Amino acid sequence: MVSNVQLAGLILCLIVPLLVSILLFIYMKRKTKVKGLFIAFMFGLVGFIWQAFIKGYIMAMVAAPMTQNEFFESGFGLILGQAVTTLVDAAFVALALIWALYFCNLRDQMLERAPFIGLGFGFAYSVMNYVIRFAPYLIRSIQIKTGSYVGTEADIEAINTLSIDNMFLFVLACVLYTFFITGVTLLMGFFHQNHSRGRMFMAGFVCSFIVGFFNVLLPTLLPDTVSVVVYNALLAGAAVYAFWTVVQYLKSGKYMIAKEKPGEALLPK
Repeated sequence: MVSNVQLAGLILCLIVPLLVSILLFIYMKRKTKVKGLFIAFMFGLVGFIWQAFIKGYIMAMVAAPMTQNEFFESGFGLILGQAVTTLVDAAFVALALIWALYFCNLRDQMLERAPFIGLGFGFAYSVMNYVIRFAPYLIRSIQIKTGSYVGTEADIEAINTLSIDNMFLFVLACVLYTFFITGVTLLMGFFHQNHSRGRMFMAGFVCSFIVGFFNVLLPTLLPDTVSVVVYNALLAGAAVYAFWTVVQYLKSGKYMIAKEKPGEALLPK
């Protein structure tokens, strides 16, 4: 039997990532009067979807030879394989955000739209990587509680063994990634406005690669729960700084980078 704590935990775990994105959208929208912010959000969302589907096929082709080679099963080979697949993933993330930034600013270029693109991208990330993954567990849990479930005992046992603590750690990772990618997209938007396409790509690519590589590397070095905690701690530092740049820009109209002296603007509105 599914406990009330497990059921409540599943509901919260599915609602929190979506609620955070909605609240962030409302908060950021109040800070600017620029039009087209919801459209920018949707460009980010669609960008994530198309890159996820295309990337899936590319990743399968890249990973297929490695799964048949014992060199990539452990040690340096395993880390190398993780690095290669993460490079592909980071490249698609950067390309999707560039696509969204370009088409969202065809008529007029507004840097304020960039973080909304990132927010839409992070929202889709949470939905496809977490909500869709755990929604079936919630549906089955409700059916079990109401006595209408007709599945196997193995399915019930799988739900009963779910760790709510681990689920909350994964939820936190989704939320932190949303903050992180929102700030990264603002940085890419800055380079886009300054017609620096190479730096725009490298900003998204390098940031995504570093985060993605730690995400796949840590579980090979540390126990599952410990690896998630360490990953969340590292991601939290990056997310706080990334979203701080967004808040500062929306407040002051000036995009700040840490290496600049306090009060020194790189790009006025």
